[in-house]
Amino acid sequence: MKGKGLNKVRKQKNRIFIFSFSFIFLIGINLLSQLHLPEIDLTSNRFYTLSAVTHSFLKKLNTPVTIYVICKDTSKNFRLLEIVKQYQIHSQFVKVKYINPSKNGWILKKYEDSFNKIEDGSLIVELGNRYIIINRDNILDILVNPATNQEKILGVRIEEQLTYAIMSLTKESSVLIYELEGHGEKKLKDLGILNEIKLANYQIKSINLLSISQIPREAKVLLVMAPQVDLSEKEIEIIHNYLKSGGKAIFLIDVVNEKLTNFNRLFNRWGFELKQGILLNLEGTEDETFYIVPNYTSHKILKTVRKNNLNALFPFSQPIFETKIRKQNLVIEKILTTKSNTVFKGGMGAKIIEDPIFQKGDIRDTFCIGMTVSEKTNDITERKIVILGSAKFLQKDLVKVVRGNFSIFLSSLNWLVDQKELPYIEPKSLVTFYLTLTPFQSYVYTIIVVILIPLLIFSIGINIWIHRENA
Repeated sequence: MKGKGLNKVRKQKNRIFIFSFSFIFLIGINLLSQLHLPEIDLTSNRFYTLSAVTHSFLKKLNTPVTIYVICKDTSKNFRLLEIVKQYQIHSQFVKVKYINPSKNGWILKKYEDSFNKIEDGSLIVELGNRYIIINRDNILDILVNPATNQEKILGVRIEEQLTYAIMSLTKESSVLIYELEGHGEKKLKDLGILNEIKLANYQIKSINLLSISQIPREAKVLLVMAPQVDLSEKEIEIIHNYLKSGGKAIFLIDVVNEKLTNFNRLFNRWGFELKQGILLNLEGTEDETFYIVPNYTSHKILKTVRKNNLNALFPFSQPIFETKIRKQNLVIEKILTTKSNTVFKGGMGAKIIEDPIFQKGDIRDTFCIGMTVSEKTNDITERKIVILGSAKFLQKDLVKVVRGNFSIFLSSLNWLVDQKELPYIEPKSLVTFYLTLTPFQSYVYTIIVVILIPLLIFSIGINIWIHRENA
Protein backbone atom coordinates (compact mmCIF):
# COMPACT_ATOMS: atom_id res chain seq x y z
CA MET A 1 0.00 0.00 0.00
CA LYS A 2 2.84 2.26 0.91
CA GLY A 3 4.52 1.67 -2.47
CA LYS A 4 1.32 2.42 -4.35
CA GLY A 5 0.98 5.70 -2.44
CA LEU A 6 4.52 6.70 -3.35
CA ASN A 7 3.86 5.94 -7.05
CA LYS A 8 0.72 8.06 -6.94
CA VAL A 9 2.61 10.99 -5.42
CA ARG A 10 5.39 10.58 -7.97
CA LYS A 11 2.90 10.63 -10.86
CA GLN A 12 1.24 13.77 -9.50
CA LYS A 13 4.64 15.47 -9.25
CA ASN A 14 5.41 14.45 -12.83
CA ARG A 15 2.09 15.88 -14.01
CA ILE A 16 2.74 19.15 -12.20
CA PHE A 17 6.28 19.32 -13.64
CA ILE A 18 5.18 18.64 -17.22
CA PHE A 19 2.29 21.10 -16.95
CA SER A 20 4.59 23.80 -15.54
CA PHE A 21 7.26 23.15 -18.15
CA SER A 22 4.70 23.30 -20.98
CA PHE A 23 3.20 26.51 -19.63
CA ILE A 24 6.63 28.15 -19.35
CA PHE A 25 7.51 26.86 -22.85
CA LEU A 26 4.40 28.51 -24.34
CA ILE A 27 5.18 31.79 -22.62
CA GLY A 28 8.77 31.58 -23.89
CA ILE A 29 7.64 30.99 -27.48
CA ASN A 30 5.40 34.06 -27.37
CA LEU A 31 8.18 36.19 -25.86
CA LEU A 32 10.67 35.04 -28.51
CA SER A 33 8.22 36.03 -31.22
CA GLN A 34 8.58 39.64 -30.04
CA LEU A 35 12.38 39.64 -30.31
CA HIS A 36 14.39 40.70 -33.40
CA LEU A 37 15.40 37.28 -34.66
CA PRO A 38 16.99 36.73 -38.12
CA GLU A 39 14.58 38.15 -40.68
CA ILE A 40 13.32 36.57 -43.88
CA ASP A 41 12.60 38.76 -46.90
CA LEU A 42 9.10 37.75 -48.03
CA THR A 43 8.57 40.68 -50.44
CA SER A 44 7.70 39.64 -53.98
CA ASN A 45 10.68 41.48 -55.50
CA ARG A 46 13.19 40.64 -52.71
CA PHE A 47 13.30 44.34 -51.82
CA TYR A 48 15.47 43.92 -48.70
CA THR A 49 17.82 41.31 -50.20
CA LEU A 50 21.17 42.36 -51.68
CA SER A 51 22.02 41.11 -55.15
CA ALA A 52 24.53 38.34 -55.85
CA VAL A 53 26.91 41.01 -57.21
CA THR A 54 26.92 42.91 -53.89
CA HIS A 55 27.17 39.71 -51.83
CA SER A 56 30.21 38.58 -53.80
CA PHE A 57 31.90 41.99 -53.51
CA LEU A 58 31.30 42.30 -49.75
CA LYS A 59 32.84 38.86 -49.17
CA LYS A 60 36.08 40.07 -50.78
CA LEU A 61 36.08 43.48 -49.06
CA ASN A 62 39.00 43.80 -46.64
CA THR A 63 39.16 47.58 -46.11
CA PRO A 64 37.13 49.42 -43.44
CA VAL A 65 34.29 51.47 -44.92
CA THR A 66 31.85 53.74 -43.09
CA ILE A 67 28.38 54.56 -44.41
CA TYR A 68 26.91 57.71 -42.85
CA VAL A 69 23.12 57.95 -43.08
CA ILE A 70 21.95 61.59 -42.97
CA CYS A 71 18.45 61.36 -41.57
CA LYS A 72 16.25 63.45 -39.28
CA ASP A 73 13.65 60.74 -38.75
CA THR A 74 14.66 57.10 -39.27
CA SER A 75 11.05 55.91 -39.07
CA LYS A 76 10.16 57.76 -42.28
CA ASN A 77 12.97 56.06 -44.22
CA PHE A 78 12.58 52.59 -42.70
CA ARG A 79 12.55 50.64 -45.99
CA LEU A 80 15.72 52.29 -47.35
CA LEU A 81 17.57 52.02 -44.04
CA GLU A 82 16.85 48.29 -43.92
CA ILE A 83 18.79 47.91 -47.18
CA VAL A 84 21.71 49.96 -45.81
CA LYS A 85 21.83 47.75 -42.70
CA GLN A 86 22.38 44.69 -44.89
CA TYR A 87 25.85 45.96 -45.80
CA GLN A 88 26.90 45.92 -42.14
CA ILE A 89 25.31 42.51 -41.63
CA HIS A 90 27.15 40.94 -44.56
CA SER A 91 30.59 42.47 -44.01
CA GLN A 92 32.57 43.02 -40.82
CA PHE A 93 34.42 45.84 -42.60
CA VAL A 94 31.30 47.99 -43.13
CA LYS A 95 29.98 50.20 -40.35
CA VAL A 96 26.74 52.18 -40.55
CA LYS A 97 26.40 55.40 -38.55
CA TYR A 98 23.49 57.83 -38.32
CA ILE A 99 23.74 61.62 -38.33
CA ASN A 100 20.79 63.88 -37.54
CA PRO A 101 21.52 67.06 -39.56
CA SER A 102 19.35 69.14 -37.20
CA LYS A 103 21.33 68.14 -34.11
CA ASN A 104 24.79 67.30 -35.49
CA GLY A 105 24.98 69.32 -38.69
CA TRP A 106 28.49 70.52 -37.80
CA ILE A 107 29.83 67.06 -38.62
CA LEU A 108 28.76 67.49 -42.24
CA LYS A 109 30.90 70.60 -42.82
CA LYS A 110 33.86 68.30 -43.41
CA TYR A 111 32.13 66.91 -46.50
CA GLU A 112 30.27 69.94 -47.88
CA ASP A 113 31.61 72.37 -50.48
CA SER A 114 30.23 74.59 -53.24
CA PHE A 115 29.40 71.54 -55.37
CA ASN A 116 28.17 69.17 -52.68
CA LYS A 117 25.26 70.20 -50.48
CA ILE A 118 24.24 67.38 -48.16
CA GLU A 119 20.48 67.07 -47.77
CA ASP A 120 18.30 65.03 -45.45
CA GLY A 121 18.10 61.50 -46.85
CA SER A 122 21.63 61.54 -48.31
CA LEU A 123 24.40 58.99 -47.73
CA ILE A 124 28.14 59.48 -47.34
CA VAL A 125 30.47 56.56 -48.06
CA GLU A 126 33.92 57.06 -46.56
CA LEU A 127 37.12 55.06 -46.90
CA GLY A 128 40.20 56.57 -45.25
CA ASN A 129 40.41 60.21 -46.32
CA ARG A 130 38.29 59.68 -49.45
CA TYR A 131 34.51 59.83 -49.62
CA ILE A 132 31.57 59.92 -52.02
CA ILE A 133 28.28 61.72 -51.35
CA ILE A 134 25.09 60.06 -52.58
CA ASN A 135 22.20 62.51 -52.60
CA ARG A 136 18.52 61.65 -52.37
CA ASP A 137 17.96 62.30 -56.09
CA ASN A 138 20.52 59.61 -56.92
CA ILE A 139 19.03 57.10 -54.49
CA LEU A 140 15.51 57.41 -55.90
CA ASP A 141 14.41 57.32 -59.52
CA ILE A 142 12.20 60.41 -59.42
CA LEU A 143 10.23 61.59 -62.44
CA VAL A 144 8.89 65.17 -62.24
CA ASN A 145 5.73 66.07 -64.12
CA PRO A 146 6.58 69.46 -65.73
CA ALA A 147 2.91 70.46 -65.88
CA THR A 148 2.10 69.87 -62.20
CA ASN A 149 5.65 69.79 -60.77
CA GLN A 150 4.64 66.65 -58.88
CA GLU A 151 7.20 63.93 -58.19
CA LYS A 152 6.66 60.26 -58.99
CA ILE A 153 9.08 57.71 -57.53
CA LEU A 154 9.75 55.01 -60.11
CA GLY A 155 12.16 52.91 -58.08
CA VAL A 156 15.06 52.73 -55.65
CA ARG A 157 18.72 52.59 -56.69
CA ILE A 158 20.25 52.59 -53.21
CA GLU A 159 22.05 49.25 -53.61
CA GLU A 160 23.50 50.23 -56.99
CA GLN A 161 24.74 53.55 -55.60
CA LEU A 162 26.24 52.11 -52.40
CA THR A 163 27.96 49.17 -54.07
CA TYR A 164 29.41 51.30 -56.88
CA ALA A 165 30.60 53.90 -54.34
CA ILE A 166 32.48 51.31 -52.28
CA MET A 167 33.93 49.74 -55.45
CA SER A 168 35.16 53.15 -56.61
CA LEU A 169 36.74 54.04 -53.27
CA THR A 170 38.62 50.75 -53.07
CA LYS A 171 40.41 51.49 -56.35
CA GLU A 172 43.79 53.20 -56.06
CA SER A 173 43.20 55.95 -58.63
CA SER A 174 40.47 57.38 -60.85
CA VAL A 175 40.34 58.14 -64.57
CA LEU A 176 40.41 61.84 -65.50
CA ILE A 177 37.97 63.17 -68.10
CA TYR A 178 38.34 66.67 -69.53
CA GLU A 179 35.05 68.34 -70.56
CA LEU A 180 35.47 70.76 -73.44
CA GLU A 181 33.93 74.19 -72.86
CA GLY A 182 33.72 77.46 -74.77
CA HIS A 183 31.19 76.37 -77.42
CA GLY A 184 27.97 76.26 -75.39
CA GLU A 185 28.50 72.63 -74.45
CA LYS A 186 26.38 70.76 -71.91
CA LYS A 187 28.01 69.59 -68.69
CA LEU A 188 27.55 66.28 -66.92
CA LYS A 189 26.65 68.17 -63.75
CA ASP A 190 23.82 70.01 -65.52
CA LEU A 191 22.41 66.71 -66.79
CA GLY A 192 22.33 65.27 -63.27
CA ILE A 193 24.59 62.29 -64.07
CA LEU A 194 27.87 63.55 -62.62
CA ASN A 195 27.45 61.42 -59.50
CA GLU A 196 27.00 58.25 -61.58
CA ILE A 197 30.16 59.07 -63.52
CA LYS A 198 32.13 59.48 -60.29
CA LEU A 199 30.78 56.18 -58.97
CA ALA A 200 32.24 54.54 -62.07
CA ASN A 201 35.71 55.78 -61.00
CA TYR A 202 35.92 58.89 -63.19
CA GLN A 203 36.88 62.44 -62.21
CA ILE A 204 35.88 65.49 -64.24
CA LYS A 205 37.75 68.68 -65.12
CA SER A 206 36.87 71.44 -67.58
CA ILE A 207 39.14 72.63 -70.36
CA ASN A 208 39.05 75.62 -72.73
CA LEU A 209 41.37 75.10 -75.70
CA LEU A 210 41.62 78.80 -76.57
CA SER A 211 43.79 79.45 -73.52
CA ILE A 212 46.23 76.52 -73.92
CA SER A 213 48.49 75.07 -76.58
CA GLN A 214 47.87 71.38 -75.89
CA ILE A 215 45.62 69.04 -73.93
CA PRO A 216 47.38 67.88 -70.72
CA ARG A 217 48.79 64.36 -70.75
CA GLU A 218 46.83 63.52 -67.60
CA ALA A 219 43.62 63.71 -69.66
CA LYS A 220 42.57 60.11 -70.32
CA VAL A 221 39.44 61.14 -72.24
CA LEU A 222 38.29 64.35 -73.95
CA LEU A 223 34.51 64.75 -73.73
CA VAL A 224 32.75 67.04 -76.22
CA MET A 225 29.03 67.21 -75.47
CA ALA A 226 26.48 69.12 -77.54
CA PRO A 227 28.55 72.07 -78.82
CA GLN A 228 26.37 74.89 -80.15
CA VAL A 229 29.09 76.68 -82.15
CA ASP A 230 32.02 75.51 -84.23
CA LEU A 231 35.68 74.93 -83.37
CA SER A 232 38.41 77.37 -84.31
CA GLU A 233 41.37 76.41 -86.50
CA LYS A 234 43.60 76.32 -83.44
CA GLU A 235 41.26 73.99 -81.58
CA ILE A 236 41.12 71.56 -84.51
CA GLU A 237 44.89 71.15 -84.40
CA ILE A 238 45.04 70.79 -80.60
CA ILE A 239 42.43 68.01 -80.59
CA HIS A 240 43.97 66.29 -83.63
CA ASN A 241 47.44 66.32 -82.07
CA TYR A 242 46.01 64.95 -78.82
CA LEU A 243 44.42 62.04 -80.69
CA LYS A 244 47.58 61.43 -82.74
CA SER A 245 49.60 61.09 -79.54
CA GLY A 246 47.34 58.27 -78.32
CA GLY A 247 44.48 60.30 -76.89
CA LYS A 248 40.87 59.18 -76.53
CA ALA A 249 37.78 61.27 -77.23
CA ILE A 250 34.01 60.96 -77.20
CA PHE A 251 31.81 63.34 -79.21
CA LEU A 252 28.07 63.72 -78.59
CA ILE A 253 26.77 66.04 -81.29
CA ASP A 254 23.25 67.51 -81.27
CA VAL A 255 21.30 68.98 -84.16
CA VAL A 256 22.07 72.72 -84.06
CA ASN A 257 21.27 75.86 -86.04
CA GLU A 258 24.87 76.50 -87.05
CA LYS A 259 27.11 74.65 -89.46
CA LEU A 260 29.86 72.74 -87.67
CA THR A 261 32.31 72.89 -90.57
CA ASN A 262 35.50 72.68 -88.51
CA PHE A 263 34.18 69.78 -86.46
CA ASN A 264 33.62 67.90 -89.71
CA ARG A 265 37.12 68.79 -90.90
CA LEU A 266 38.46 67.18 -87.73
CA PHE A 267 36.18 64.16 -88.15
CA ASN A 268 37.22 63.69 -91.79
CA ARG A 269 40.80 63.13 -90.70
CA TRP A 270 39.54 60.12 -88.72
CA GLY A 271 37.35 58.59 -91.41
CA PHE A 272 33.83 59.84 -90.62
CA GLU A 273 31.56 62.87 -90.92
CA LEU A 274 28.22 64.29 -89.86
CA LYS A 275 25.64 65.65 -92.27
CA GLN A 276 23.48 68.58 -91.27
CA GLY A 277 19.97 67.31 -90.67
CA ILE A 278 17.78 65.12 -88.48
CA LEU A 279 16.46 61.57 -88.46
CA LEU A 280 12.70 61.04 -88.35
CA ASN A 281 10.61 58.10 -87.23
CA LEU A 282 7.52 58.51 -89.43
CA GLU A 283 6.11 55.06 -88.65
CA GLY A 284 5.12 55.90 -85.06
CA THR A 285 2.79 58.46 -83.53
CA GLU A 286 3.32 62.20 -83.91
CA ASP A 287 4.94 62.33 -80.45
CA GLU A 288 7.45 59.66 -81.53
CA THR A 289 8.57 61.43 -84.71
CA PHE A 290 11.92 62.63 -83.36
CA TYR A 291 12.65 59.57 -81.18
CA ILE A 292 14.81 56.79 -82.56
CA VAL A 293 14.90 53.33 -80.95
CA PRO A 294 18.33 52.12 -82.09
CA ASN A 295 19.28 48.64 -83.18
CA TYR A 296 22.27 47.19 -81.33
CA THR A 297 25.28 45.76 -83.13
CA SER A 298 27.63 43.16 -81.64
CA HIS A 299 30.13 45.82 -80.52
CA LYS A 300 31.80 45.29 -77.14
CA ILE A 301 30.36 48.59 -75.86
CA LEU A 302 26.86 47.11 -75.98
CA LYS A 303 27.61 43.97 -73.95
CA THR A 304 25.85 45.27 -70.81
CA VAL A 305 22.69 46.52 -72.55
CA ARG A 306 22.37 43.31 -74.55
CA LYS A 307 22.97 41.03 -71.56
CA ASN A 308 20.40 42.83 -69.38
CA ASN A 309 17.89 43.60 -72.16
CA LEU A 310 18.12 47.36 -71.61
CA ASN A 311 16.37 49.55 -74.15
CA ALA A 312 17.70 52.87 -75.46
CA LEU A 313 15.99 55.90 -76.94
CA PHE A 314 17.79 58.59 -78.95
CA PRO A 315 15.84 61.84 -79.50
CA PHE A 316 16.69 64.41 -82.18
CA SER A 317 19.51 62.39 -83.74
CA GLN A 318 21.60 62.92 -86.82
CA PRO A 319 23.37 60.30 -88.95
CA ILE A 320 27.09 59.52 -89.02
CA PHE A 321 28.71 58.50 -92.30
CA GLU A 322 32.05 56.91 -93.12
CA THR A 323 34.16 58.94 -95.53
CA LYS A 324 35.07 57.33 -98.84
CA ILE A 325 38.73 58.27 -98.50
CA ARG A 326 40.51 57.46 -95.20
CA LYS A 327 43.66 55.93 -93.78
CA GLN A 328 43.92 52.18 -94.27
CA ASN A 329 44.79 51.34 -90.67
CA LEU A 330 41.65 52.96 -89.23
CA VAL A 331 39.17 50.47 -87.79
CA ILE A 332 35.63 51.85 -87.97
CA GLU A 333 32.76 49.99 -86.32
CA LYS A 334 29.09 50.83 -86.03
CA ILE A 335 27.53 50.70 -82.57
CA LEU A 336 23.96 51.86 -83.12
CA THR A 337 21.84 51.88 -86.26
CA THR A 338 18.29 52.86 -87.11
CA LYS A 339 15.49 50.82 -88.62
CA SER A 340 15.35 50.57 -92.41
CA ASN A 341 12.39 52.94 -92.76
CA THR A 342 14.04 55.89 -90.97
CA VAL A 343 13.96 59.19 -92.86
CA PHE A 344 16.87 61.62 -93.06
CA LYS A 345 15.82 65.22 -93.59
CA GLY A 346 18.70 67.54 -94.38
CA GLY A 347 18.87 71.15 -93.22
CA MET A 348 19.29 73.38 -90.18
CA GLY A 349 17.93 72.30 -86.80
CA ALA A 350 14.98 74.63 -86.12
CA LYS A 351 13.68 74.66 -89.70
CA ILE A 352 13.45 70.90 -90.15
CA ILE A 353 11.91 70.35 -86.72
CA GLU A 354 9.05 72.66 -87.68
CA ASP A 355 8.19 70.56 -90.76
CA PRO A 356 8.77 66.86 -89.94
CA ILE A 357 7.17 65.25 -93.03
CA PHE A 358 8.65 63.23 -95.88
CA GLN A 359 9.42 65.45 -98.85
CA LYS A 360 11.29 65.28 -102.11
CA GLY A 361 15.01 65.05 -101.43
CA ASP A 362 14.61 63.25 -98.11
CA ILE A 363 16.28 59.84 -97.81
CA ARG A 364 14.62 56.73 -96.39
CA ASP A 365 17.19 54.15 -95.29
CA THR A 366 19.08 52.57 -92.39
CA PHE A 367 21.48 55.04 -90.78
CA CYS A 368 24.29 54.88 -88.23
CA ILE A 369 23.89 57.01 -85.09
CA GLY A 370 26.80 55.57 -83.11
CA MET A 371 30.30 54.68 -84.27
CA THR A 372 33.79 53.92 -82.95
CA VAL A 373 37.13 54.63 -84.60
CA SER A 374 40.39 53.07 -83.49
CA GLU A 375 43.93 53.02 -84.80
CA LYS A 376 46.86 50.96 -83.62
CA THR A 377 50.45 51.82 -84.44
CA ASN A 378 53.74 50.28 -83.39
CA ASP A 379 55.11 53.23 -81.47
CA ILE A 380 52.19 54.51 -79.37
CA THR A 381 49.12 53.31 -77.54
CA GLU A 382 45.85 52.85 -79.38
CA ARG A 383 43.96 55.93 -80.53
CA LYS A 384 40.22 55.73 -79.93
CA ILE A 385 37.14 57.81 -80.74
CA VAL A 386 33.44 57.36 -80.01
CA ILE A 387 30.95 59.48 -81.93
CA LEU A 388 27.22 59.56 -81.13
CA GLY A 389 24.68 61.47 -83.21
CA SER A 390 22.79 62.88 -80.22
CA ALA A 391 23.49 64.31 -76.77
CA LYS A 392 19.83 64.62 -75.82
CA PHE A 393 19.67 60.90 -75.01
CA LEU A 394 21.37 61.83 -71.71
CA GLN A 395 18.62 64.21 -70.59
CA LYS A 396 17.97 63.72 -66.88
CA ASP A 397 14.36 62.55 -67.05
CA LEU A 398 15.04 60.30 -70.03
CA VAL A 399 18.02 58.58 -68.38
CA LYS A 400 15.90 57.73 -65.32
CA VAL A 401 13.24 56.05 -67.43
CA VAL A 402 15.34 54.46 -70.21
CA ARG A 403 18.14 52.58 -68.45
CA GLY A 404 20.03 51.70 -71.63
CA ASN A 405 20.88 55.34 -72.42
CA PHE A 406 23.30 55.93 -69.56
CA SER A 407 24.65 52.40 -69.86
CA ILE A 408 25.70 53.06 -73.47
CA PHE A 409 27.43 56.30 -72.49
CA LEU A 410 29.27 54.74 -69.54
CA SER A 411 30.26 51.68 -71.56
CA SER A 412 31.66 54.00 -74.25
CA LEU A 413 33.90 55.67 -71.66
CA ASN A 414 35.00 52.28 -70.34
CA TRP A 415 35.82 51.09 -73.86
CA LEU A 416 37.94 54.16 -74.52
CA VAL A 417 40.17 53.61 -71.46
CA ASP A 418 39.92 49.79 -71.32
CA GLN A 419 38.23 49.92 -67.93
CA LYS A 420 36.24 46.93 -66.71
CA GLU A 421 32.46 47.30 -66.88
CA LEU A 422 30.56 47.77 -63.64
CA PRO A 423 28.25 44.83 -62.92
CA TYR A 424 24.61 45.69 -63.54
CA ILE A 425 22.44 45.99 -60.40
CA GLU A 426 18.71 46.09 -60.99
CA PRO A 427 16.84 49.02 -59.37
CA LYS A 428 14.27 47.93 -56.80
CA SER A 429 10.61 48.64 -57.38
CA LEU A 430 8.62 50.29 -54.61
CA VAL A 431 5.46 48.47 -55.62
CA THR A 432 4.49 46.20 -52.72
CA PHE A 433 1.58 43.80 -52.54
CA TYR A 434 0.03 43.70 -49.08
CA LEU A 435 -2.31 41.17 -47.42
CA THR A 436 -5.21 43.34 -46.26
CA LEU A 437 -7.21 42.19 -43.22
CA THR A 438 -10.19 43.73 -41.50
CA PRO A 439 -9.85 44.36 -37.72
CA PHE A 440 -12.08 41.32 -37.04
CA GLN A 441 -9.99 39.06 -39.31
CA SER A 442 -6.80 40.27 -37.64
CA TYR A 443 -8.29 39.49 -34.20
CA VAL A 444 -9.38 35.98 -35.28
CA TYR A 445 -5.98 35.12 -36.79
CA THR A 446 -4.23 36.37 -33.64
CA ILE A 447 -6.39 34.13 -31.41
CA ILE A 448 -5.75 31.11 -33.66
CA VAL A 449 -1.97 31.56 -33.95
CA VAL A 450 -1.13 32.80 -30.44
CA ILE A 451 -3.64 30.84 -28.30
CA LEU A 452 -5.54 28.02 -30.03
CA ILE A 453 -2.69 26.35 -31.94
CA PRO A 454 -0.33 26.26 -28.88
CA LEU A 455 -3.23 24.97 -26.70
CA LEU A 456 -4.03 22.27 -29.26
CA ILE A 457 -0.41 21.10 -29.30
CA PHE A 458 -0.31 21.22 -25.51
CA SER A 459 -3.56 19.20 -25.20
CA ILE A 460 -2.33 16.54 -27.61
CA GLY A 461 0.87 16.19 -25.61
CA ILE A 462 -1.00 15.87 -22.26
CA ASN A 463 -3.40 13.33 -23.74
CA ILE A 464 -0.56 11.16 -25.02
CA TRP A 465 1.21 11.35 -21.65
CA ILE A 466 -1.95 10.36 -19.68
CA HIS A 467 -2.53 7.35 -21.90
CA ARG A 468 1.03 6.21 -21.39
CA GLU A 469 0.72 6.63 -17.62
CA ASN A 470 -2.46 4.57 -17.48
CA ALA A 471 -1.16 1.92 -19.79
